[in-house]
Parts: sequence; structure tokens; C-alpha cells
Amino acid sequence: MTVLSTNIAIDLGILGTTDTTLLTINTAGGSVQVNMNYLSSLQVGQAKAQNVAVAIHDLPDMPEQIEGLLGMSFLKHFLITLDAEHARLILRPTSSS
Repeated sequence: MTVLSTNIAIDLGILGTTDTTLLTINTAGGSVQVNMNYLSSLQVGQAKAQNVAVAIHDLPDMPEQIEGLLGMSFLKHFLITLDAEHARLILRPTSSS
């Protein structure tokens, strides 16, 4: 699941809208309640996906400058290559995107 911080959700105007749903999800750290919403589009570099589900949740123990996490609700739209030698994530659209 793609996760956005509360601050980013407020900046985007998606926290507290009628489209937001409260949901309990299971994480590696246990169950947490999150607000769920959708972004009409999300773009990372040249990779763009439409209608992406996002959980609004402040990730514990994350550095202050990290405002979210790319999850499968975004990544499922792409063929993913991890180039560890060059520290790059390469996203290519799948044929259905």
C-alpha cells in the first residue's frame, strides 16, 4: 500500500474529505488504523499511475524528511527493475497501464 504522511495529505486536501475511509490494516509492527483515500494520479519521475489508493499514516521511526512510502497500489502499474549497483529503481509501464 502506498502511504502518505498526514502533512502531505493535508497539503493535498485529501484528509477529512467525504471520500476518506477509516480502515484497520496489518503491518509488520501490528494492526493500525489509517485513513484511506485515492489520488487521481501519482507521478514519480516519468512514471505516472491513475487512481492510486493511499493510506494516510505517519510512519513511526522514520526520518523527518520521509513523507511516505511507495507501495503496490502504485508499483503494480509498472514492470520494476532494481539496479542496486547504481542505486536506481526503474519503472516501466505494464502493457495494461
